[in-house]
Amino acid sequence: MKKFWIPLLLLGGFLHLGCQEINCCMPGVISVAPNSIFFFGEAPSEEVLVTCSMPWTLLDAPKWLSLSDDGFNGSKLITVTVVGDSDSPRSGAITFMAANGDKATLKVSQNSETVYVAGQENSKAALWLNGSPTILSEEGSAAESVFVKDQTFYVAGYERIEGISYATLWVKNEPPIHLSETVYQSVAHSVYVTDEAIFVVGQNYLSACLWKIARNDLTHIEAIDLSYFPSEAFSVFAYKDVVYAVGGCYARATLWSVTGDDPVISTTLEVDDPSLSSSQATSVFVYNKVVYVAGFYSVDDLSSFSAATLWSNGTAQILPSGPASAGSVFVTQNRILVAGGLSQSTGGDLLEAMLWSNGTPQRLFSTNNALALSVFAAPSGQVYVAGIDLIPTQATPFRALLWIDGVKKTLSSQISIASSVFVQ
Repeated sequence: MKKFWIPLLLLGGFLHLGCQEINCCMPGVISVAPNSIFFFGEAPSEEVLVTCSMPWTLLDAPKWLSLSDDGFNGSKLITVTVVGDSDSPRSGAITFMAANGDKATLKVSQNSETVYVAGQENSKAALWLNGSPTILSEEGSAAESVFVKDQTFYVAGYERIEGISYATLWVKNEPPIHLSETVYQSVAHSVYVTDEAIFVVGQNYLSACLWKIARNDLTHIEAIDLSYFPSEAFSVFAYKDVVYAVGGCYARATLWSVTGDDPVISTTLEVDDPSLSSSQATSVFVYNKVVYVAGFYSVDDLSSFSAATLWSNGTAQILPSGPASAGSVFVTQNRILVAGGLSQSTGGDLLEAMLWSNGTPQRLFSTNNALALSVFAAPSGQVYVAGIDLIPTQATPFRALLWIDGVKKTLSSQISIASSVFVQ
């Protein structure tokens, strides 16, 4: 449900711990950080730090887990490993006890939710299901957005064949669907599915485009031009009878709305800053009749970040943190979540992944440059953020990442991108 523009970045970054903090414990007190871990994929091991000023022992743990240590005199980094494989959800708790009787609990779960991540691995469109990748195309391609409905996944992206980029929709158990069969370049950035239709937005021959596909007949494709070029749509959301799309038109953040066969309504999203030179809308989400749009604006041009911005029914709010950009928004009953990146230098060459919750900024842990591209709040309350590590000096200059409640997981050791996350 989003698209994010990725600049060329250099190596850098700062060390943070996301949602958790590791503190030296007070005498006689035991703690564990992080205080919850989640297992999925092909690497079912996680490290946690038990911090204590006296001897401690392992009091209790689920039988499907093994620990590298069951006690120590002082602080100790231990490895928790899943014993055997399981596709079924399971959860439990590990309890550590200090010599004085104080206890610390570590919550653990495996496959507690079904996590879909769309992206790219080794220049091919990929979809990770609970950490296990499936290559969607053998052509040069990328998956940029994933939506799941009735246990069926829908993935938007592109395939490049003989030098032509085709906006592409992948549907579970179906061959790839090219939304545009012309010789002109096209790309699909975002997908949203209702009971009757599949909505995809992107760019078709330099112009923002909305494709509508019937769910009961995937060959019935209607293309709707949202704007004249140069324009591009990055995100789509259907709410009741209205389909909303956002992107950029003539270097200005733009919101389009389409109701049935009525003409397309185009609205430029304004920012109260006379120094603004360009802006872009990257993600749209509608909740309780409020249209939320994430994006950014620049005082130079789109090659340098300036200010992460959240528009609510057209009113702009600059998200605190300094030079930054916002790439994805997700709204629940009590939280407005925005994912993006914070620039740590004036040239934008050092970047930290960011998550704003109700406007409060939070750095997502990574030892390298990192960028958050998509955010999703699961029914359980856990927050999933997809993105990338950026390591230009290595053979794999960027790698797909997933943060779960601030805990970082690397999805691939190959050159890869995690562009979109969806959780059931």
